[in-house]
Amino acid sequence: MRDVDVYAEPGGIGKPISMLRKNSQVELVDQRPDHWCNVEGGDVPGPGNFGWVWCGKGKNNKDYSLKPVVADMSEPTTTEPVEPTEPPADPNE
Repeated sequence: MRDVDVYAEPGGIGKPISMLRKNSQVELVDQRPDHWCNVEGGDVPGPGNFGWVWCGKGKNNKDYSLKPVVADMSEPTTTEPVEPTEPPADPNE
Protein backbone atom coordinates (compact mmCIF):
# COMPACT_ATOMS: atom_id res chain seq x y z
CA MET A 1 0.00 0.00 0.00
CA ARG A 2 1.10 3.55 -0.65
CA ASP A 3 0.17 6.76 1.19
CA VAL A 4 -3.56 7.32 0.61
CA ASP A 5 -6.00 10.07 1.50
CA VAL A 6 -8.68 9.21 4.07
CA TYR A 7 -12.21 10.45 3.40
CA ALA A 8 -15.27 10.70 5.63
CA GLU A 9 -17.38 8.96 2.94
CA PRO A 10 -16.52 6.53 0.12
CA GLY A 11 -16.07 7.91 -3.37
CA GLY A 12 -13.43 10.55 -2.73
CA ILE A 13 -15.99 13.32 -2.52
CA GLY A 14 -14.94 16.48 -0.69
CA LYS A 15 -11.64 17.16 1.01
CA PRO A 16 -9.67 14.35 2.64
CA ILE A 17 -9.96 14.28 6.43
CA SER A 18 -6.44 12.86 6.84
CA MET A 19 -3.77 10.67 5.22
CA LEU A 20 -2.98 7.03 5.87
CA ARG A 21 0.77 6.48 5.54
CA LYS A 22 2.43 3.57 3.78
CA ASN A 23 2.83 0.48 6.00
CA SER A 24 0.13 1.63 8.44
CA GLN A 25 -1.74 -1.14 10.20
CA VAL A 26 -5.52 -0.89 10.09
CA GLU A 27 -8.55 -3.09 10.43
CA LEU A 28 -10.57 -3.54 7.24
CA VAL A 29 -14.22 -2.96 8.18
CA ASP A 30 -15.78 -3.09 4.71
CA GLN A 31 -14.53 -3.39 1.14
CA ARG A 32 -16.94 -2.26 -1.54
CA PRO A 33 -16.98 -3.55 -5.14
CA ASP A 34 -15.97 -0.05 -6.34
CA HIS A 35 -12.62 -0.43 -4.47
CA TRP A 36 -13.37 1.87 -1.54
CA CYS A 37 -12.46 0.39 1.84
CA ASN A 38 -13.70 1.43 5.26
CA VAL A 39 -10.80 1.17 7.72
CA GLU A 40 -10.30 1.84 11.39
CA GLY A 41 -7.54 1.65 13.94
CA GLY A 42 -4.93 3.69 15.74
CA ASP A 43 -2.95 4.29 12.53
CA VAL A 44 -5.94 6.02 10.92
CA PRO A 45 -5.48 9.69 11.82
CA GLY A 46 -8.48 11.88 12.29
CA PRO A 47 -11.82 11.82 14.06
CA GLY A 48 -12.71 8.44 15.54
CA ASN A 49 -9.75 6.68 13.90
CA PHE A 50 -11.85 5.51 10.95
CA GLY A 51 -12.50 6.57 7.38
CA TRP A 52 -12.64 5.50 3.74
CA VAL A 53 -9.62 4.91 1.49
CA TRP A 54 -9.21 3.94 -2.15
CA CYS A 55 -7.97 0.34 -2.19
CA GLY A 56 -7.61 -0.61 -5.84
CA LYS A 57 -5.33 0.31 -8.73
CA GLY A 58 -5.03 3.99 -9.54
CA LYS A 59 -5.19 5.61 -12.96
CA ASN A 60 -1.38 5.53 -12.91
CA ASN A 61 -1.61 1.72 -12.43
CA LYS A 62 -0.07 2.00 -8.95
CA ASP A 63 -1.39 -0.55 -6.48
CA TYR A 64 -3.27 1.01 -3.55
CA SER A 65 -4.77 -2.26 -2.34
CA LEU A 66 -4.66 -3.22 1.32
CA LYS A 67 -2.29 -6.05 2.12
CA PRO A 68 -2.57 -8.37 5.12
CA VAL A 69 0.21 -8.17 7.67
CA VAL A 70 2.39 -11.27 7.41
CA ALA A 71 5.00 -12.25 9.94
CA ASP A 72 8.54 -12.01 8.60
CA MET A 73 9.69 -15.61 8.47
CA SER A 74 12.99 -14.92 6.72
CA GLU A 75 15.05 -15.82 9.77
CA PRO A 76 14.31 -18.83 11.94
CA THR A 77 13.27 -17.95 15.43
CA THR A 78 15.30 -19.73 18.08
CA THR A 79 15.60 -19.20 21.75
CA GLU A 80 18.73 -19.96 23.66
CA PRO A 81 18.34 -21.98 26.85
CA VAL A 82 18.62 -19.90 29.98
CA GLU A 83 20.25 -21.12 33.17
CA PRO A 84 17.89 -20.96 36.12
CA THR A 85 18.91 -18.53 38.83
CA GLU A 86 17.98 -18.22 42.45
CA PRO A 87 15.55 -15.50 43.34
CA PRO A 88 17.07 -12.58 45.20
CA ALA A 89 17.22 -12.96 48.97
CA ASP A 90 14.33 -11.44 50.87
CA PRO A 91 15.77 -8.61 53.05
CA ASN A 92 12.96 -9.15 55.58
CA GLU A 93 14.10 -12.66 56.47
